[in-house]
Amino acid sequence: MQSRYYDVRHYIEVSAKAREYLSKPLGRLYTSDELYSLKTLLRKVRDVGDRVIASVGDRVTKTVIDWGVIPDIAVIDCMERRRPVNLINTELFKHVYYVDNIRGYINMAIKDLVEKVLKYKPVLIKVGGEEDLVGIPIIYSLGYRDVMIYGQPGKGVVYVEITERLKSSLDKILFG
Repeated sequence: MQSRYYDVRHYIEVSAKAREYLSKPLGRLYTSDELYSLKTLLRKVRDVGDRVIASVGDRVTKTVIDWGVIPDIAVIDCMERRRPVNLINTELFKHVYYVDNIRGYINMAIKDLVEKVLKYKPVLIKVGGEEDLVGIPIIYSLGYRDVMIYGQPGKGVVYVEITERLKSSLDKILFG
């Protein structure tokens, strides 16, 4: 396993309107009662093998790994409910990258990082700062039909299939 610090920053501030939009699920929300269905779906996606699976969040990434699916791109910040956690075995990943992201901002340089390192999958990205909004540059870096999952605090897990419509909606909300 190789570890590297990716010291490139291109921050955009997230407006109140964008925060409101991003506080809602960007895809299908699976409640705790529906997680078996999500597990089955992710395994099918993995077994087909032509789509990238990305996970954002320590607990979600741990859950997916426990299901036997190693995400191609996993993003964690080693925090859960503002408390330090160590849930992920980094040895499961070929490469580990360290990036920064300031609370309330999105480091769009992470998009470039993901595009460069996808060929080395599985890759773990450890975020110094806050990982909540890092899903946005992940979405921009993935191809259509690839998937990303992330936690929706207190509600469940969101499964997002990347589409042109999704990227277009994010463009409008983030960049006007």
